[in-house]
Amino acid sequence: MTSTHDSGDGLAVDDSQLDTMPLLPEQKADADAAEPQPEQAEAAEPETAPAGPAAVFEPVAATPTLQQLQLSQQALDEIAPAGAVREVHDALQIGEQVVAIRYASNLDAYPDWLWTASLATVDPENPTVLELALLPTEPSLLAPAWVPWADRLADYLASQEADEADEDSDDDDSDEHDDHDDFDDDEHFAPDDHDGDDSDDDDTDEADEWEDDDS
Repeated sequence: MTSTHDSGDGLAVDDSQLDTMPLLPEQKADADAAEPQPEQAEAAEPETAPAGPAAVFEPVAATPTLQQLQLSQQALDEIAPAGAVREVHDALQIGEQVVAIRYASNLDAYPDWLWTASLATVDPENPTVLELALLPTEPSLLAPAWVPWADRLADYLASQEADEADEDSDDDDSDEHDDHDDFDDDEHFAPDDHDGDDSDDDDTDEADEWEDDDS
């Protein structure tokens, strides 16, 4: 059921049509003023700068203790081939409580590599092994200087000639030794040969036989 009312102009207005009728500019302004204003947004919290990466500890030279040296050597001897670990190369403090002791490598296939034992020094009196590794140094990662093929071939031929000369020298020494042995054998002649005359050797032998018979 719809109701009507007087618009003031003597016209009957249906209430159901009021919702669809456009508002006058004055009415629209009044309606906007009557609407509750949205609450102001809360003040934004200040943005915090993102946390940067953790500070990198720069390795510095360190002086290992005798206990640390003994522990690192024992640990490396358990994993390295016999004779592969040489003298101490250096020691580095790579963390607040971590020291790395590096040893020269004696492996032909790994020149300029270093055996490295990383030790935890939380308790200076009782260091513990953190890690053992064979690590390359910068020179081992660089290719050797290029040598032209002609130079490499010349070096190879020169080495071959040197080896052949050494073999010839060894052979000559061996022949001289054999000749000396033969000469020593010739010197073992009978006492009656001291005169160098072989014509009287038989006569002397016969005289020796007659003396034996007479006796």
